[in-house]
Amino acid sequence: MATPENQAKIDWLNRYRKLDKEVGRKCDELSRWRSRATKITPALTGMPGGGVAGDRVQDAVEKIVALEGEINVEIDRLLQVRGEIEKAIKAVPDDTLRTLLELRYIDGLTWEKIAVKLSYSYMHICRLHGKAIQVIECYTKPVL
Repeated sequence: MATPENQAKIDWLNRYRKLDKEVGRKCDELSRWRSRATKITPALTGMPGGGVAGDRVQDAVEKIVALEGEINVEIDRLLQVRGEIEKAIKAVPDDTLRTLLELRYIDGLTWEKIAVKLSYSYMHICRLHGKAIQVIECYTKPVL
């Protein structure tokens, strides 16, 4: 069980993966809206004026533009957070601990995959992670 201070560090490090998942989810949603927009077929009549399909195409295009804007803002935030986390990880003096932190908090690997990649046991990876969290210096809000 992590101390409140260590849990705050873990939460701070996990921000990148959470934001990355959110960007991925929005990109998937954007793909669905683009697909819908191409499937909407207007009903052509001899009568002047717009039809219901024209409104649906316009609604889909508006949703696509809005989502693209949100994704761009989140990607900017994602890059900023990644830079902060990479800076904190690079300041860790031990190579093994640095690699473990990068594999977990940047690459998003599971503890099992990290253990295989580094040729350590699962338990040793857990111990190394505890050490890494203790030595990493990162901005966290103080725990009251």
